[in-house]
Amino acid sequence: SGKTHYNLVDNGLINIMYLAPSWKLARNKQEEYKCRVGTHASLLMCDPTNDRFLYANVLLIDEVSMLTNEDKNKIIDYYCNHKLIFCGDIKYQLPFISIPDKIQTEFNTDRFKNIMHFTTDYRATCSKLKDLKQEIRNLIDTKLILTPDYLLDKLQKINNIEKIYNIEDMILCQFHKQKNKYTEQFMGKFNIEKYYITKTINKYCCGEIIITNEDIPKECMPEIRHSFTVHSIQGETCYTKLFIHRDRMTLRMFYTAVSRAKTYDQIYLIE
Repeated sequence: SGKTHYNLVDNGLINIMYLAPSWKLARNKQEEYKCRVGTHASLLMCDPTNDRFLYANVLLIDEVSMLTNEDKNKIIDYYCNHKLIFCGDIKYQLPFISIPDKIQTEFNTDRFKNIMHFTTDYRATCSKLKDLKQEIRNLIDTKLILTPDYLLDKLQKINNIEKIYNIEDMILCQFHKQKNKYTEQFMGKFNIEKYYITKTINKYCCGEIIITNEDIPKECMPEIRHSFTVHSIQGETCYTKLFIHRDRMTLRMFYTAVSRAKTYDQIYLIE
């Protein structure tokens, strides 16, 4: 809704550094706004020798729903000499991925001196998608957990995805097992291939999706993927067809999935 843009173009913020969950998102912002960037992981290391943080006055931390409340407190306590700005859609976007046997609670707004609410939806460009997203948010506010079938049934359906799938399209699933099935289904079906980068190097960054018929350096550990979990594409925008595998998913997962699209007509529910 413009939270990140609002802060990155604020000339009153000096020596700002943008922090994202992935290097892909960070580098995208670096290219767009010519700012210094880093990741949540590097921020949470609290390394006093990391010059990138030493020379920043303002830390702009994006997609904070993917951080735990313990992470938030660690950042506030350690970077007490910085101006800290947290941006995110907490309570609606997917939360952090839990780690077994570790105390983790969901990000909340405790300890913040100022809270700004942004209500304009810039990603969605059609009223039908905006209305659907608002309906999902309203249901989340009622504490409903699982997505009701009538919401799924509002989307256009498809049974045979092979008829209309193009390699540039995005297929979203809840689980890795489903994701792998779609990858196996379309692997080698095109004269080019689709890769997901799993390790950051100078040329490519982790999370980047590359469609090419050229060899990808083994150093970045590329994996052929035609489908992705909803968690892995949080923060992304889809400009082509968006396929969602029908499953019993939470409202927050459904909201995160459909909110990757810009128009309602992009979205297909795979029956």
